[in-house]
Amino acid sequence: MRKLVTLLFTLVFAASAFAQGGAIAVGDSVTDTATDNVEYTIDLGADETITITLTSDEFDTYIEVFDGSGNSLNFDDDGGDGTNSALEFTAPGAGTYTLLVRSFFGTADGEYTLAVSGDGGNTDGTLGTLLGGNSGGSTETFEGDATGDKVEYDVNFEQGQTVQIDLISSGFDALLEIRDASGALIESNDDGGEGTNSQITFTAPNNATYTLVVSAFGGSPSGAYTLTVAPQGGATSSDGSIAYGDTVTVSAGSLVSDTTFEASAGDVINAFAVSADDEDIKMFLISPSGAELVEDDDSGEGLNPYVRRFPLTEAGTYVIRVEPLDEVAMDSAFDLTLEQSELLDLSAGSLTVTIGEETDLEVIALDVSEGTSYIVSITVSEALESTLFGDILEAGESYADLRFNVSGMSEIAFVYTAQTTGRAIMSLEYFGFQGGIDLTISLEKMS
Repeated sequence: MRKLVTLLFTLVFAASAFAQGGAIAVGDSVTDTATDNVEYTIDLGADETITITLTSDEFDTYIEVFDGSGNSLNFDDDGGDGTNSALEFTAPGAGTYTLLVRSFFGTADGEYTLAVSGDGGNTDGTLGTLLGGNSGGSTETFEGDATGDKVEYDVNFEQGQTVQIDLISSGFDALLEIRDASGALIESNDDGGEGTNSQITFTAPNNATYTLVVSAFGGSPSGAYTLTVAPQGGATSSDGSIAYGDTVTVSAGSLVSDTTFEASAGDVINAFAVSADDEDIKMFLISPSGAELVEDDDSGEGLNPYVRRFPLTEAGTYVIRVEPLDEVAMDSAFDLTLEQSELLDLSAGSLTVTIGEETDLEVIALDVSEGTSYIVSITVSEALESTLFGDILEAGESYADLRFNVSGMSEIAFVYTAQTTGRAIMSLEYFGFQGGIDLTISLEKMS
């Protein structure tokens, strides 16, 4: 018990040691050098939506948003270009929120830029010509002159259609966004084109009308711009279907590869892709309704993606989408494997898992009761040479209720108090280089 108390104190002390970056407002951009994780506060109104970007050439950025009580509300690792972060956040209520600047691997170390832009909106924006057809169509170009408000264009894409979208301006630092019919952000880009211009190669997940938003990085768009939408014939390959227990080989040459499978509600799956030539690829799982459920880059061996023990909540046709990380057509074939799996259940008391051989990710289920506190203990077969990341996600929630990261230890313990009754999911990620490590996890209800 003495060791547990000491460790809990250490974790709390570390959390309070974050550097204070001060206050930041919508429209601000801050460049600074971090030697530790940095916290910024921001005042937001109820339902106010902001876009947060965190960029650095010196560390793999990670941005997280907390409410006034210290609860994690949203986070992002690589939503921007490369290893940079980009996150859209809507405040659930008026108040002061905290933006945490850190590295994906732990502590931020180096120069970074944090920028916050508002949702704005220009109701007078011209609606663009509707596009359609998977096999071509013509390039559409829209020219305009922004006067401080975002400009929106509605375009109609068919499922699987791939387009290259360029936003070019000499008057402002272009920021391009793609949103779905509900207004949710699907993808954004700052400097993917030449200079400070934006470029996105986008494949529509379903037949729908999407909104292209003309904006500016770190502020409001002001000046002339050109928005171009160019269909990319043949850039997406539909590689048929896959069934549980199958491995299929997908040929090279496409920018995006979609493979479908049929599933029932309640199925739990493993899906992983292995590049023939160690090409860096990423994987997306898309639901029958077209929603992106999960994205993974390097949870498998090397640079390969692995979606691990993922529960499916609806029946129908799912899509496994594989893309190269650098948005250039894949140079090598890859093998795609789909397995029916099961959730590991920690409710019985304890279990042992191995991370770092087939996958850097493991997922564990635990049944909890609202208001009950539990001691979660993890014993590692050898001291962690890198950082072990952990999340606990409760039923019906989109973001983790509890997060932790530790390194250099062989024994870890923390207290977790459930906010709901039902099944919670704990995910563990480890990106060390010491080969497979065994983790023994136990759950004990506090009296």
